[in-house]
Amino acid sequence: MKTNISIGNEQNAQQVLVIGVGGFGCKVAALMQNSELAEVTTVACDTDQRDLESVEVSKRLLLDSEQPGLFARRVDKSLDYGDTACGQDYLEFAVQPFSQLMTDDVKSVIVVAGMGGNCGTSAAIAVAQDAKAASKAVFAVVSVPFRFEGSLRMKKAQEGIAKLVPNVDELRLLNPHNIINGNTNAALAFALSEQLICDAVEALCVLA
Repeated sequence: MKTNISIGNEQNAQQVLVIGVGGFGCKVAALMQNSELAEVTTVACDTDQRDLESVEVSKRLLLDSEQPGLFARRVDKSLDYGDTACGQDYLEFAVQPFSQLMTDDVKSVIVVAGMGGNCGTSAAIAVAQDAKAASKAVFAVVSVPFRFEGSLRMKKAQEGIAKLVPNVDELRLLNPHNIINGNTNAALAFALSEQLICDAVEALCVLA
């Protein structure tokens, strides 16, 4: 399915919101920061503040660890967290659902996640549900775990994907087993899958 995304036309430009959730999704979001695509806003979301602070993405949201479908604080490395008076109003505000991101100028939402983990799996479903409820065109670009990550993680990924499918207009799935061989170490394997997902997201962003 093609989404009505118009790139480079100021009169018809439609905002594409790329939301990377969980550790894998945040890394892909960081890669997307180098993209030269117009009218694309990239957001990184995670339940781990320390990991989120290390991600070089301009828009980062710290998720509620108990309810990954909600975000509680913006994360900004330029603020001094040791000084409670510095940026207190900026950092803290009431827990908000992902639907708060679905502003009128957003026409399409692309959810990016590595399925099988706690944050990425549940938050991806929450983002897709909120985007669909907001009448956005919803897409998901996700990856299943490597075999070396274990059968339980794979089972959780499969269950998460089954719940994600009814909430998206199109799902693009990366099977990372096809990009590695017996000589590929784990670090390279993850890097390759992150880049492939990033490429798939960029290709989806320019569909007309």
